[in-house]
Amino acid sequence: MWLLALAIGVGSFGLGMLAVKKALADRPGVQPNSRGLILGAVSGLAVMILYLVLKHYGQDIFKSETTAGQTFWAVLSLFMIFSIAWQIWQRRQGGDVLLDLGHPTRRLHLVMAGVVALPALMQVFTARPGSTWQALFYLTMAAMFVCQGLSALQIREGGIASAGGLLKWQKVKSFYWKKRDTVSITTTSKMPWSSNFDLQVPIEQVDTIEHLLTQHTSAQLQVLR
Repeated sequence: MWLLALAIGVGSFGLGMLAVKKALADRPGVQPNSRGLILGAVSGLAVMILYLVLKHYGQDIFKSETTAGQTFWAVLSLFMIFSIAWQIWQRRQGGDVLLDLGHPTRRLHLVMAGVVALPALMQVFTARPGSTWQALFYLTMAAMFVCQGLSALQIREGGIASAGGLLKWQKVKSFYWKKRDTVSITTTSKMPWSSNFDLQVPIEQVDTIEHLLTQHTSAQLQVLR
C-alpha cells in the first residue's frame, strides 16, 4: 500500500513537472532542464516519504487539524514568504534596465496562481479546524506565482533578472549559443540544478544580448552558432 501511494504521488508530481516543461518550451525565458526536474521529483519524493513515515506513527501532515499537519504547513508557508522576499530583494539589486524582454511567461504564472489559490478559498469557506496555515501556504504560493508573472525578463546593470530572481554577472562562468535563439549559460554555482541553464531570447535581440553578455562578464564566448 505504501509503495502504491508512493508511486501515485511521485508519478503525479512528475507528470505535472513535465507539463510545465512543455508549456515553457519554445518561449523566451529560462528553459527548465532535466536537473531541475530531477530536483523537483526528489523533493516530491522526500515529502511523500515523510508523509508515509509519519502516517505509520499516527501523524498525518496533510491533515491541518493535527500537530504534524500544522507544523508542516507552517514551515512551507514561512518558506514561501522567504522566497518571495528574497526574489524581490534580488531584483532590486539589479540596477538600471539595459534591455527589457517583456513578460514571456506571465500568462502561465498567472494561471498557476489562480489554480493554487482555489484550495486556499476552499479552506476559508470550509473553515476547518487548524486550516489557517494550510490556507496561508496556498495564498503565499499564489502570491509567488503572481510576482513571477509580473517580473519581466531583463538584462540589467547587475545581471540577468528573471522570474526566479537575479543572476549577477560575477556568477556567470561561461556561455555559448546552443541554438540561434538560445544561449546556454554556465554559472559558478556548486548546486547541480543551478550550475547551467538555457535562456531563450527573441531572435531579433540575439546580437544585442550577445554584446551585453560579452560586455558585462569575463566569460570567454564560445561561438557555436
